[in-house]
Order: sequence, then structure tokens, then C-alpha cells
Amino acid sequence: MSDKKTTRDVAQRDKHEVRQPESAASSESAVLRVEPAANIYETETDFYIVADLPGVGTDDLQVIADGSSLAITAKAPVARPAGMEGEDVLRQFERWFSLPDGVDQSAADARLTNGVLTLRLPKAAEARVHRITVKGS
Repeated sequence: MSDKKTTRDVAQRDKHEVRQPESAASSESAVLRVEPAANIYETETDFYIVADLPGVGTDDLQVIADGSSLAITAKAPVARPAGMEGEDVLRQFERWFSLPDGVDQSAADARLTNGVLTLRLPKAAEARVHRITVKGS
């Protein structure tokens, strides 16, 4: 999105990575919480969010738009080199965005390709820039 009003409307949480035990009963498992890197841009007709989610499949990914916010959550196991022993680690991705006014959430679509999520959020017709033709007298 450009440096227009719509850019200020897109709020992002601070980046964080925290390793925590998955449960008190299992000290051999850990969760690595990660805020995925994301690029946000705007065209005349759409807003786009492109997020890096390495190792994530479509079954382990949720994208939820609820009013003026959008949440991306996903999980993926961290691969251990063959023959290495140690704790199992699950990477938990979480990122929230505030959506600008004029997003047509019902027409949004998402694609996951090689660990890259691309969200297209169309602008509602009334939110698009319209050129007004000036006629001579």
C-alpha cells in the first residue's frame, strides 16, 4: 500500500519469537512462535498481503477476516537433520493486520505457493479511485 491514508490504517504487531514448552508434560517438545515477514501493497483495485510461511501446507493455515481485522495463523514442524536427536519443535506463525475501510472481504482470495501466502483483498467499488471526465461547454 502506498503512503496514502490506507497505509496508516494497516497496523502490524511487533515482531517476536518465543520458545516455550508445548505442555508441562512434554519437555521434549517446544513451540517457536514467529511473526512471518510480510509485504503489503496496493493497486487501483486491490490490496495485497504477501507473507512468508516456510514449511506450511494449506491444511495447517488459517486466514480469517473479521470486520476491520485480518489474522493469519499457521503451524509447521521444524525439520531436524537426519540422525540428530533433540526436542521436537513446532513453528507457530501468527500475524494480525487492521484492514482499511472499503475492503470487499467476501471477494478476497488466498493462494499458498512454495511457502508464500498471497492474499488479494479487492477494494469495494465505492472505495476505488474514479476518474471524472471534464467536458467543455
